[in-house]
Amino acid sequence: MEFWQAMEFWLTKALGIVMAPSHLLLLLLALVFFVPGFRLLRDGLGTFIVFLLLTATLLPVGDWALLPLERCAATLARTPFKADGVIVLGGMLDEDATTARNEAAFGGSADRFIAMLKLARAYPGAPVIFTGGSAWGNPGFHEGEILRRAAESLGVDARRISAETRARNTIGNVKYTKDAFTRASGKNWLIVTSAYHMPRALSLFEAAGRKSGTHFYAYPTDYRTRGQFRFKPRLDPTGNLSKLDHAVKEYAGLAVNRLLGRTDSLMTCTPPKEEKLK
Repeated sequence: MEFWQAMEFWLTKALGIVMAPSHLLLLLLALVFFVPGFRLLRDGLGTFIVFLLLTATLLPVGDWALLPLERCAATLARTPFKADGVIVLGGMLDEDATTARNEAAFGGSADRFIAMLKLARAYPGAPVIFTGGSAWGNPGFHEGEILRRAAESLGVDARRISAETRARNTIGNVKYTKDAFTRASGKNWLIVTSAYHMPRALSLFEAAGRKSGTHFYAYPTDYRTRGQFRFKPRLDPTGNLSKLDHAVKEYAGLAVNRLLGRTDSLMTCTPPKEEKLK
């Protein structure tokens, strides 16, 4: 089982690199120069790929792709009257900079950490779990532990915080925190992650907690879109491509999880009915 999980992990990593639009378009453009046959065919393919690249970099295609995911997250967002725990997903630190500086170097998802501070204050009795190791298997990088120390340095009671450092992806986040949220039935847990990532993450947690009757509440952070469609060119090529990469990764992950039976539907955007407190 561990072997096949490792194979799946590295296969998805490799496909993620190749299929990311920013990588795929450049790779296809490079391959055009090696296409055998007529020059007219090469020129035609090259022109078409350049057109796609310009469209993806100059138009807010990434925003349009992320928008359904973030709208879904906004629909799912809710907070319970009583919380029994908070799970904060990793992916907010720059691995190389953090390892080199030996301190937390936050990236574009730092809002997850800020959200944790808010929730720690709103639910003073709820434990907080940071889950995340190294996305690439770096033995010197343990994101969950680094975030735990950062939270403690900002005054969060150390007795409330714990770190899970083995997870390398969302499936690992669920797998290695499952014992905590299924320890007692019918509990309320908050999930903190980026808005575009929330539909995929929440669906996996809900599937894992179904037998224990665990209720999960979405707390999406770091929205990347305005929440509405806009046709307005924007001179931010790297930003546009980055958003498109994130969106493609999420849709691919949702599809794979559904095909493998890990979730019950492709993307559920209706929050479960509120449970009455016992």
